[in-house]
Amino acid sequence: MKSDGSLDRNKINIRKSIIAELPALAELRWALCSDDVETELPVDKARFTEQFLKRERELEAMGNLINFVAEKDEELIGVISLILVNKIPSPYEINGCW
Repeated sequence: MKSDGSLDRNKINIRKSIIAELPALAELRWALCSDDVETELPVDKARFTEQFLKRERELEAMGNLINFVAEKDEELIGVISLILVNKIPSPYEINGCW
């Protein structure tokens, strides 16, 4: 918000996503992967969305996935996903991840 109380229409908000936004994240991923495709995709959108939601929920339940979304004017316009990978224990770090 600007100092005069009006909304800044150019502001992009970055935050952690919530579970309820998973269908929107599937839409963003589908758009990213299919926009420039000139050939037929190996899976249809409905099947992709079903599998995307299933896998995202599995990774989140394990605590290995964090999604951050970018939103502008209350619309999701981007996402970045971080997948944590557990490292093999070493004498220096028993429960490490990267």
